[in-house]
Amino acid sequence: MKMELDWYKVEPYNKQKMGNVTNEAGIYIISALQKDNSYVARYVGQTNDLNSRLLEHLEENEQNEKLRYYVENIKLKVSYAKVKNQEDRDAIELYLFNFLNPKCNINKPPSDYEIEVNLPNIKY
Repeated sequence: MKMELDWYKVEPYNKQKMGNVTNEAGIYIISALQKDNSYVARYVGQTNDLNSRLLEHLEENEQNEKLRYYVENIKLKVSYAKVKNQEDRDAIELYLFNFLNPKCNINKPPSDYEIEVNLPNIKY
């Protein structure tokens, strides 16, 4: 099964740009700018409130040290999609984790199955 998502982006990913992000549930990809001006996925996640969760990653007390390094030192962008159903978010997150192999994710998502999705315009 493949699900088509409507992807939105925040570029650059910083506190000033977050005003446009929905507070709905969804899935997200944090990507880092490369020397060739492309973006590569570094973290995938999901949440019940996209705006709040994405703001949390920008805080100085971000617990994920690898992600905190990227937030502090690299130009980032976020691609996100609204996904209401928790089981779908779990399965999409697992697909993105397995397909994109993001360097900053510490734990494998807990889902038992994947849902393939179309991807935003990033390098993988």
